[in-house]
Amino acid sequence: DQDNNDWNHRPGRIESIQGQPIDAEEAEILDFFAGDTMPSIEQAERFLIEQALKRYDGNRRKVSEALGISERTLYRKLDQYGLAE
Repeated sequence: DQDNNDWNHRPGRIESIQGQPIDAEEAEILDFFAGDTMPSIEQAERFLIEQALKRYDGNRRKVSEALGISERTLYRKLDQYGLAE
């Protein structure tokens, strides 16, 4: 929905930290939290789950371990945020 997407489309991308280039994953995470307003807890949670799914190629066991939540909780969150396949 529109409210959940506004925070993800801000102008200006972070490309380096203290002159050191950063990779695409790091840039995406930093960009998410940059800006005048912070995302809501729900937006941040969804974003981190999406990032973990990308990092671990959709392996939900690894995602749940990385996020420190049970697989059951992860499945509920995936359903809650419309990320279940």
